[in-house]
Amino acid sequence: MFSRVPKKPATASSEPCEACPCLTGPSSTSAGAACRSGASRRLEKRGAIAGLNEDRGDSIVGGSLAIETLMEVLEAKEVWVSGQGVREGLALHLATGSDALPEPPAVRAASIRALTARFDGWEPSKAERRVALARGLVAALDRRAAPEMREALDEAARILDVGRSVGFFDRHEHVADLVVATDLDGFSHRAIALLSAVALAAGDEDVRPRAYAPLLGREDGEPLRRAGVVLALADDIEERCPPGIPLAMTCEVTRSRAIVRVPALLGWRPRPLDARFEQAFGRKLTVQC
Repeated sequence: MFSRVPKKPATASSEPCEACPCLTGPSSTSAGAACRSGASRRLEKRGAIAGLNEDRGDSIVGGSLAIETLMEVLEAKEVWVSGQGVREGLALHLATGSDALPEPPAVRAASIRALTARFDGWEPSKAERRVALARGLVAALDRRAAPEMREALDEAARILDVGRSVGFFDRHEHVADLVVATDLDGFSHRAIALLSAVALAAGDEDVRPRAYAPLLGREDGEPLRRAGVVLALADDIEERCPPGIPLAMTCEVTRSRAIVRVPALLGWRPRPLDARFEQAFGRKLTVQC
């Protein structure tokens, strides 16, 4: 349905972000929003809709209405749409000798590998250490975190150094923009928005879900804030440990304090992240070597 990535991704404005991956998963709400957005504009004005290919202006309303109606009849919460067609299927068949398609998680993993492989500054060992730290922190601090947020946090931790390859000080913004602007196969629109938002939230405590509306809503605010703090903390810890070694970490949570212990940590001092942590988790943060 959507195929053109907006020149300026929604991370910097309140406009909807509709970057299109290979597999997209519009909900009934977003399908209706797409229909109303197109129907409320004249044909020549529909090209201004972020993410809408200009040559689809005459068909977007009818197509969105058909999808919305189908979803209502089937009582479906979302529908998955392939961004590829007959040509890609034929090429896959000729290349593999099989018509079987890989499972979406495998497609997403391959997509992330393809993205990170483009950047010389990305180091798999650092990325996997950061992922392991983030997983351990979430397991101790945010056990109710939704699976989709856990996956977004995993992938954000894995690709964070991609942004560092572009520019260190704005690395969170860079990687958030790259996620939106890249065709990540296997990810739904919402999954891409979550991944971008988590990466951005690690460096900016003022990130609001409305910047990614209608894909993210107000209810995503607190989970997004916690995921951003976890990613920032995991990144800080990983940076301050000797390279090339696996990291052991424990996280003890009491009523008033979270005590994170990392024996390999070379040093730690109070930092602005402490206040963000307390606000997100309602506990003071102590990090010990």
